[in-house]
Amino acid sequence: MARISTYPLDTNLVGTDYWIGSDANSAFATKNFTIDSVAAYMNQEGAARQALNYKYTETVPVGAGTIGFRNPSTGVLTPLGNINFDQIGNGVTGKPVSVALSKNELSEIGVDISPFYINPLASADVLITQTDNVNNFGIFTWGSATVLPAPHQDFYNVPLTFVSGAGTLTIGKEYFISLLTPAGSSGDATKKVTLTGASTYTVTHGLNKYPSVSIASLVSGTTKYKEVYADVTYDDINTVTIDFADVFDDGEAYFN
Repeated sequence: MARISTYPLDTNLVGTDYWIGSDANSAFATKNFTIDSVAAYMNQEGAARQALNYKYTETVPVGAGTIGFRNPSTGVLTPLGNINFDQIGNGVTGKPVSVALSKNELSEIGVDISPFYINPLASADVLITQTDNVNNFGIFTWGSATVLPAPHQDFYNVPLTFVSGAGTLTIGKEYFISLLTPAGSSGDATKKVTLTGASTYTVTHGLNKYPSVSIASLVSGTTKYKEVYADVTYDDINTVTIDFADVFDDGEAYFN
């Protein structure tokens, strides 16, 4: 056999090219390894310290470290095949409105990371990306995660509201879930609430701060609003009570 250094260099690599090496699972026998297989291994091992790494599957039985779709009432698997990101969470007929997420992520089987699903992910914006193709991604607002009924209690039903994205959730591919915007984060976090038919309103704005509160009333017979005043009590950092002297109708409250 010629010295390896005497072989020509290949500058046009493709996934089906081979490396030669020793297989530790076969008494270090000499074997070939494709670039695709090495890349897949490195992707998974490189993600070993990522907290939220999953594989999309619809194969029964569904193991730990997977993401899929199940009926939130029964836990029964819903086979859907490959699905566009914009079809998740928007109520399209015949499509899912939520995902079923294993309480264990893919690379550290046995570690329960479901507390992440409650805090800080609840009500936050998250990014779901395919590990080997970041052009396949979806941005969603994370809903209230709930445990599926027995015997599927190792999975959580997570409602997702689609924000933006492109590409497809593909069977057998791996995905990261990353926190983009924490719920109630500061900055431009705002909320608008319609006020109608009461003199006292208790509003949960969920901004996780004591926001400024502005109230506007619709001018009768027009589409214009004018600012009005009321007593505002901050019950906590996420809730206020707004009191008017009389019933207040056709108005809006703005939280900044």
